[in-house]
Amino acid sequence: MRNIKNIAIFILAAAVLSSCGGLNKMVKDSALVDYNVTPEVLEMHGGEVDMTIDVNYPAKYFNKKAVVTLTPVIRYEGGETTLDPLVLQGEDATDNYKLISYDGGGKASLSTTFTYEDAMKMSELYYNVTAAIKDKTADLGEVKLADGIVVTPLLVQNNPKVIDFDNHFKQIVPESYEADIKYVINRADVRRSEMKKDEIGGLNETLQAANENERLELKGIEISAYASPDGELDLNTKLADKRQVTANKYLAGQLKKADIEVA
Repeated sequence: MRNIKNIAIFILAAAVLSSCGGLNKMVKDSALVDYNVTPEVLEMHGGEVDMTIDVNYPAKYFNKKAVVTLTPVIRYEGGETTLDPLVLQGEDATDNYKLISYDGGGKASLSTTFTYEDAMKMSELYYNVTAAIKDKTADLGEVKLADGIVVTPLLVQNNPKVIDFDNHFKQIVPESYEADIKYVINRADVRRSEMKKDEIGGLNETLQAANENERLELKGIEISAYASPDGELDLNTKLADKRQVTANKYLAGQLKKADIEVA
């Protein structure tokens, strides 16, 4: 009779140790469990935040008799908000939760919505995970899932206003173009080399654009001719007059090429 009692006590002790050992293994290997939240950065829309938390258990992890509770918690300055948990169970547990296989592992998801509070903008999302086998419990750790909540809709102010400002639109914008024709001392003929200069080429292009672009209007052309102040005044005056004539002749030719009539 004594031997039978000893055997019964041994079997009972082995059963208790086996149960505790199952939870200890889940605690030890808890880092093997994979968690993800969608979206990765939580977003507020219409005053509410939607999210889905996925958990993936590896094979040979989830004890057949265990019941695991995963509770989402939003933590922020001044408080925290606890959401409805996801509860899972092993194949031999007697509850009625979603089953996770010991041999093959498994996946589970929790989709939830919570009401946004201003303090949650700077917040952190955690999963608090606990496991139980009958009356034995173990803390499987705390898993951080996300930082902060995007609140773009709050940055848009629906407060239309009429803004008055000065109208600086100018219907006509005057432009001018200048070009120099340089002469050899004491001469009034326009040299060919002068006509090849970039500024003279720019003048010709301006005249052509004034003819082709209907939004441009040529208002006038002014020719100023002068001679070097060195020498006699009478000679320089006559030389300046001759240079004005040759410059005018050249310009008239360019206006004709551009098909611009001079009144």
